[in-house]
Amino acid sequence: MNRLQKWFRGNWAVPVISGFLILASFAVSNLGGGVLNTDLSPRWWIDAGVHAHHGTEVFTLANLLMLAAAVVAGYNIVLQAVRALTTKMISIDLLVSVAAIGAAIIGNLWEAAAVTFLFSIGHALEAGTMNKTRSALAELVAVAPDTAIVMREGAQREIPAHQVSKGEIVLVKNGAKVPVDGVVSDGTGSIDEASITGESIPVEKTATDQVFAGTISRGGFLQVEATGIGADTTLARII
Repeated sequence: MNRLQKWFRGNWAVPVISGFLILASFAVSNLGGGVLNTDLSPRWWIDAGVHAHHGTEVFTLANLLMLAAAVVAGYNIVLQAVRALTTKMISIDLLVSVAAIGAAIIGNLWEAAAVTFLFSIGHALEAGTMNKTRSALAELVAVAPDTAIVMREGAQREIPAHQVSKGEIVLVKNGAKVPVDGVVSDGTGSIDEASITGESIPVEKTATDQVFAGTISRGGFLQVEATGIGADTTLARII
């Protein structure tokens, strides 16, 4: 239920509500035994009163439901079009807004509802893709190690990862994240490279093998000569 509520309140709420109103409009017109009037005169709001006076309220209700569908789906589209105009940009949202508003004014409510409904689906798909991309980037950022253990003056020292110098020897112990791109100078170990290659099976590393920042040691002990630090790492280029 929580997942359903989250989905409904998220990017898909607008197209779902708009689509429901469109279906309701057609349902009302069919229950009335007639065909939905999707091509009204330019004075459709006056015609609606005439229909009501003659006892054909079902058509008026159907048209109002179709108009509501267009408003629900088109509200955010118009807002984005206005925001773009304030920055002197003509966006696709503006073109859709003009088309939908124009269709509604001349009485083509079905066209207005259809174009805004379909465009709202596009917005929902785009937003969903962006959210997944942001989540993936956040996971990659979390993978990046903050510190590194290096050999300086014959002793092990823990320093911020960005302070490692190229050519410096970095120690990678079992369970630790590799803080830099580099080449194994000594030792053997098993490295989980899923964050870089997507491969879930750890890869055995020995002398002269390359390792990447953000990967994780799953066994063994490696001494790595740093070749890429910070923005020069493969992980940073992916992010």
